[in-house]
Amino acid sequence: MTDSGRGRGTHPTPETTEFDSGAWSQAVASAMGAVTEEQERRDEVVVRQVAARDRRKLLYALGAGLALVLSILWNVIAWNRPVVGLPAEATEAQLRIWVALVVDEVESYRKEHGELPPNLEVLGLPIDGFDYVRDGQEYYVSAEKSGSRLEHVSEGERADLLIGTAFWEAAR
Repeated sequence: MTDSGRGRGTHPTPETTEFDSGAWSQAVASAMGAVTEEQERRDEVVVRQVAARDRRKLLYALGAGLALVLSILWNVIAWNRPVVGLPAEATEAQLRIWVALVVDEVESYRKEHGELPPNLEVLGLPIDGFDYVRDGQEYYVSAEKSGSRLEHVSEGERADLLIGTAFWEAAR
């Protein structure tokens, strides 16, 4: 240890060293400036991160909104399909397919609502060339075009519509 009191484990003090208060205040001011600059830099980083997160949230919301609008438009267009009738020159096979489709729609309506539809317009189906009569829980659908006529009574088999009764008679 030396006479000046500066030895191991002791710190310089204004009494033991030459102390320049101007340099000390300048060093403190410089350190405070560096701390302030670092805090400002960190604040800018946080602001950028928050802005990026907000942009992502906005993009997600816009995407969800666009998906909703597109699905609504799709459904509106799909439900507002034009009502068309049977082709002018319908074959028996085409009549079978059309009547089977109408019967399928009627049965779907019955399953969903618990009753038969009042008419084919409710189902949004082609009306021209079709006859639909309901009688309690039974119904009758027929289609006629180009001299061909096909009828279906609700208690009949729907497979007969597509394959035809000739197939079933030949299978017996």
